[in-house]
Amino acid sequence: MECKKCKSKHIVKAVFKQLTEGKVQRYRCQECKHYFTNQEKYHRLSDDTKELIDKMYEEKGEQITRIREALNFEYSIMDELFTFVEHKANKYYVWTAMAYTSTGKPFYFYRLCERRTTDELFEFDLNLPKVKRIYCDEAFTYDKMYADKAIQAKGAMTNVIENLNSQLRDKIAYLVRKTKAHAKSPEWLDYR
Repeated sequence: MECKKCKSKHIVKAVFKQLTEGKVQRYRCQECKHYFTNQEKYHRLSDDTKELIDKMYEEKGEQITRIREALNFEYSIMDELFTFVEHKANKYYVWTAMAYTSTGKPFYFYRLCERRTTDELFEFDLNLPKVKRIYCDEAFTYDKMYADKAIQAKGAMTNVIENLNSQLRDKIAYLVRKTKAHAKSPEWLDYR
């Protein structure tokens, strides 16, 4: 047996460690003073388990598609807001959308991206349900993407999404416009 940290062969038995599975013998390296056990911290998944997980994800994706088609979405409201990653010069955009069913139930969607372009909006649109009308502000990307389907005017509908963005900024410190808090990475921002 060797030390997991420095690979030294000079190890001695130490006290037992109490785990949920029971007691486990701990060892101590005499070179680097590192404590460790023989057990692996993370259990590796078998190939069969991995295949089962992949199959479940595929089935879940198909179910979500069927649910979206069955819900009969009428319209959506879209907007974007910006934040920063690492420093103020590094802007990130958060596209937000609320899609409403014929019964009036809202569903919320978002996408993080580095630029506010038609290509990014297209990528976001791929994950949105198909609707008859889209209420949005007068940003150029909506006009290029949706043309006649986009209703670009400030009003009651766009106030709803602006209210959502305001609530997001209020609850998530990284989205506040004038702040010293910045996300460390896009993944960090997405996790929040």
